[in-house]
Amino acid sequence: MHSLYVRKNNKMIKYWSVLTLTLALAIGSLNVGCVSHSHYFEPAPEKHTVIFENEKVRVLEVVNPPGGVIPLHTHSHEAVTIIADPAKVRIRNSAGEIILEGIPDGGASWYEPNSFPISQENIDTKPIKIYKVELIDTVRTKR
Repeated sequence: MHSLYVRKNNKMIKYWSVLTLTLALAIGSLNVGCVSHSHYFEPAPEKHTVIFENEKVRVLEVVNPPGGVIPLHTHSHEAVTIIADPAKVRIRNSAGEIILEGIPDGGASWYEPNSFPISQENIDTKPIKIYKVELIDTVRTKR
């Protein structure tokens, strides 16, 4: 069982990621149904595993090994991201410019959809593992 830490009021609080994912699954199971996701993983299908999905929520495990690259992609859903196993990554924009480099803070973060493409490269000696809980019915289209 992996544990994770979340900052709250400048204090680190320990949580169990399995508990977090169980709560996400419980919330998502309120309206159970199967949604096709075959188109979703075009940038790096081998790095994404669907743990649970219905019409309201999709829970993904994303593992990017050392030296692995997730090519340019956008995020079209609101999501909570939980970094279970942190590693040093390099994030680039579509021009190839580095917009972020380092080890992401552990714990959980909220993300809004983005319309600008980014790529992620693992520049560490260990894999990075991320759990992502996407809210399916919040798709935003590009304007």
